[in-house]
Amino acid sequence: MKHQLKVLADNQPAVMERLLQVTRYRGFNVTALNMQQVKTNQQLEFSLVLDSERPIKLLLSQLNKLVDVTKVYLTDTVVKSKTKKIFESNMQSSLVTAHESKIASA
Repeated sequence: MKHQLKVLADNQPAVMERLLQVTRYRGFNVTALNMQQVKTNQQLEFSLVLDSERPIKLLLSQLNKLVDVTKVYLTDTVVKSKTKKIFESNMQSSLVTAHESKIASA
């Protein structure tokens, strides 16, 4: 099952490494990751999409125990993602246009 998390953490050198390490140790695969600085530049916001059959509560409790983590939000349970297909389709269209080619279906 896929889950989407938002994690707010202090902007410290190794905070992302610790976050990913705990995620891996708990048996979750990261399928998407985004990080950005919050306006104050003292905190970072991580958005993660995770995949695992394990209960998400296991990971949430462990992430909340990390010293630099301020808040963990379970934002959504992702049922199915079409991002990869849309990206591949757009990439294919761009290549066809750039090379003035046509797509031949088999």
